[in-house]
Amino acid sequence: MLSLIEYKTLVMRRYLQRANEILPTIPREHLNSVARFLESRGMLEEALEVATDPDYKFDLSLQLGRLEVAQEIATESQSESKWKQLGELAMSSGKLDMAEDCLSRAADLSGLLLLYSSLGDAEGISKLAKFRREGILHEILHRRIFEMAAAKIMKNETEKNMSLKFRGSN
Repeated sequence: MLSLIEYKTLVMRRYLQRANEILPTIPREHLNSVARFLESRGMLEEALEVATDPDYKFDLSLQLGRLEVAQEIATESQSESKWKQLGELAMSSGKLDMAEDCLSRAADLSGLLLLYSSLGDAEGISKLAKFRREGILHEILHRRIFEMAAAKIMKNETEKNMSLKFRGSN
């Protein structure tokens, strides 16, 4: 426990090289505490290296944009929620192959539909068609069509209101 206190003191004083020399003497059960301390100091990379809890490491890797590390953790845990979270982040980061893989593992059909339709990927959409028999895709498609129609109506109403305001000001 003394090594933990000494480590934190050295980090706070910015004696990082000396702190790293002490790190191996800290018991494994205290490493997540060290990682949280490092995270609170804005040292996310170091926290990721020290953390032992897979869920915590997953969250840190997402914060850092280290999607490959997060993917390794998701592979080990086989958590549907981790796959979905990683897939969404991969999609927004432009890593579309990774996004497709993650969303497939999460069975996130609406995410896959969004990915395939935004890419104009007819083959991908046809892959999703096999789920239609189960009614899952049918429900998602109806919801998506409704959302698109609602967005179009809102856009038309906004344009109409803007046009009326413009005419009224002349």
